[in-house]
Amino acid sequence: KRLQKAAQKVMNRWKNKCVAVPYAMWALNVSEKNRLMTIAQKVVRRWNLRTVAVPFESWLTNAQEYKRLAQRSTSVFLKWFQRFQSRAFDRWLGSATEQMR
Repeated sequence: KRLQKAAQKVMNRWKNKCVAVPYAMWALNVSEKNRLMTIAQKVVRRWNLRTVAVPFESWLTNAQEYKRLAQRSTSVFLKWFQRFQSRAFDRWLGSATEQMR
C-alpha cells in the first residue's frame, strides 16, 4: 500500500506538470486578453469624448457669451432706468423747493 501511495503521488506530480504548462499559458492569455480589452475600451472612450468635445466647446462658448451679454444688458437697463428715475427725482426736487419758497 505504501508503494502504491508513493507511486500515485509520483503519477499525480507528472500529471500536474503536464497540465501546469498549458494552464499557465491559458492564464497568461486570459490576462493579456483582458488587458488588451481594457486598453481598447479606453481608446474607444477617448474617441467618443473627442467627438463630443467639439460641439460641447462651441456650446460652452455660446453659453458663456449669452451669459455675458445678459449681464451686460441688465446693467445697461439699470443705468437707463436710474437715469430716468434720477431725472424725475431731480424735477420733483426742483418743484418741491420752488413751492417751499
